[in-house]
Amino acid sequence: MEGGRIIEGITGGSIGAIFAYFADIIPARQRTKYFGWASAVAGAGTVLGPALGGLLAKFDYAAPMYAGAIISLLNAGYGFLYMPESLDKKHRRRELSMLKLNPFTQLASVLSFQKARRLFFSAFLASEKAWR
Repeated sequence: MEGGRIIEGITGGSIGAIFAYFADIIPARQRTKYFGWASAVAGAGTVLGPALGGLLAKFDYAAPMYAGAIISLLNAGYGFLYMPESLDKKHRRRELSMLKLNPFTQLASVLSFQKARRLFFSAFLASEKAWR
């Protein structure tokens, strides 16, 4: 289980990507409603996912992993085939350097903002995982 959390942490999870996509495609007046729905669905998945995994494990211990892989592949396929790009072509980068892909460079860029530093430090202090 910890391996999955490590991978999710390294890749940034998916809720941030969902919120960013919603911010691009949903009018500003309706974003709160859609962000709430996305958070509710994520919360339901947090509760129902382990329960479903437990039920699938009765068939075989590897069944939850296969089911998760199939769901992930279906989601990726749906996103690739049916979800339009939310960023206008005029705002897209033509080239992407390796420096821009470096997560430490991105973190340093974000932490260059004083208010963001304070927010991240507060989130770190509030995180239960920071104190284990």
